Amino acid sequence: MKPWKTSRLRGAKISIVGCGDVGERLLALLSNSPQAQLGCIAVGRRRPDVPVIADKPSNHRRFISADLDDRHSLKRIPKLAPWLVYLAPPPATGTLDSRMKHFLAAALTVPKRAQRCVYVSTTGVYGAAQGAWVTETSPLKPTELRGLRRIDAENRLKQSNISTVIILRAPGIYARERLPIDRIQKGLPAFIAAHDVPTNHIHAHDLARLCWLGLFRGRNRRSYNAADGLPMMHADYLSAVAHTLGLQAPPRLPREQVQAALSPVAWSMLAGARRVSSERLHSEWGVRLRYPSMTAFLQGLRAP
Repeated sequence: MKPWKTSRLRGAKISIVGCGDVGERLLALLSNSPQAQLGCIAVGRRRPDVPVIADKPSNHRRFISADLDDRHSLKRIPKLAPWLVYLAPPPATGTLDSRMKHFLAAALTVPKRAQRCVYVSTTGVYGAAQGAWVTETSPLKPTELRGLRRIDAENRLKQSNISTVIILRAPGIYARERLPIDRIQKGLPAFIAAHDVPTNHIHAHDLARLCWLGLFRGRNRRSYNAADGLPMMHADYLSAVAHTLGLQAPPRLPREQVQAALSPVAWSMLAGARRVSSERLHSEWGVRLRYPSMTAFLQGLRAP
């Protein structure tokens, strides 16, 4: 499917809810493209650090301050655009996404206002897979509460009266500023080869672009794994980052010793041990990523 022509976008508006790093990249992407006149509304606790929002707000770019944990701050939500990209994470506790509940209760008070929504979920909804491949049809059996919260958010959207809902399930999001440099510098251990686990990645720029493409290429109530589709063993990933940046590679230890050295949150990130397929994304959307693999990205960092 070919992208929409600029003429078809005239008068269209998009709201980016939870406008952090990926949302800011989406704003920047739209501001430097044929869609520059597309009306964008950034929604979040802080004003995005993007010049078109921070320095030159206009009819095309504006910011709405809102806290999804505070229902009273959502009074302006019904004025959002009919196209939505929802990037806000769930709360840190519980099994339900109360933020999504509050958002939908406020946003859908205007009949037929929300027409299309892309929601960025997580591949954590699949749970542990012992190194096996997972696709969008794999069972949802999260081993962490955050996965349950994401499933709750997905279901709330699918059951809402938003005309078209597209789910993007993202794995580990990275960028030049989002590499595990602190972990490597602290000398925290990685797995020996016999105990290593696969990890999956997507560059923040590519995820931002997929959010945009999802609005008109995604099928209604359908999920897509927004991964590069080329898993990398975790210890190899850490060593590759260290080598690229001229740092000492982490020591490699057995599984039990690695677990003892990591925080519960850091350890939980490794518990999935799954390989995430992105075949549906590529076959249905025909998309090419700027960073098709972590290896390609790191090679670019090494280039003079």
